[in-house]
Amino acid sequence: MEHNYDDIVMLERYIEHSLNEEEIRKVEQRLSEEPAFKELYQNEKLLVRGIRYGHLRSNLVQLKDLESTLPTVGAAEKPARVIIFRTYWKPIALAASVLLVVSWFFVFSPQGMPGNEKLFVAYFEPFDSPGVGTTRSEMNAPQTWKAKAYEAYDKGDYAMAVGLFEKAIVENDDPIVKLCLGNAYLATGRADRAEIMFNKILTEHEDLVTQAKWYLSLAYLKQNKMERTRAVLWEISKSSTYGEKARKLLEELD
Repeated sequence: MEHNYDDIVMLERYIEHSLNEEEIRKVEQRLSEEPAFKELYQNEKLLVRGIRYGHLRSNLVQLKDLESTLPTVGAAEKPARVIIFRTYWKPIALAASVLLVVSWFFVFSPQGMPGNEKLFVAYFEPFDSPGVGTTRSEMNAPQTWKAKAYEAYDKGDYAMAVGLFEKAIVENDDPIVKLCLGNAYLATGRADRAEIMFNKILTEHEDLVTQAKWYLSLAYLKQNKMERTRAVLWEISKSSTYGEKARKLLEELD
């Protein structure tokens, strides 16, 4: 079933709690009166949740690596292990819960979800930003839009990051900012805007070309532009950065 793009954007904003009271009232009225609109809402809610938390899977791996480095201790050392556990139990619990959410999403997601959507969720992992990287002398200085954007982006608040990155581009035409903005667009369901941003990198910059092409292929995939998706994936299938992922995704598209 084809859905109006404005409906999808409206529901994504509803899920992100970024609508005003009147818009919320209209959405909730439609949810109670239109079964197709309610079904679209359920699908979008699962998709946004999977995207938002999918990038945290790497945190669980890192925590497991940290645990593996801890020495085997005897009875005399147990208090130290208690301290370590108390220090890390919150991030471990968060990562575990995220893994459960993501696993549930992939196993029990509605059968009616299009194949391109499932592949997008499976392969989309937001680009790692370079972070703020402030020094002691800079800590008391006013934050730039770019620094604020990276902070929101690294916290997974992609809706907030979008607005901040858009302002950051005005003060500094940085390809990394554009790449992160494109990723934030993807994470909030605006693949059409992400497509424009990644193409800007390819036409206006010489850096981050392979990275831009990988995420451009995912923007095409999200929009079900399958021929364009395949074409871009073929271009980067021999690269050392995303070549393996590109080849694997191509196999799943065939």
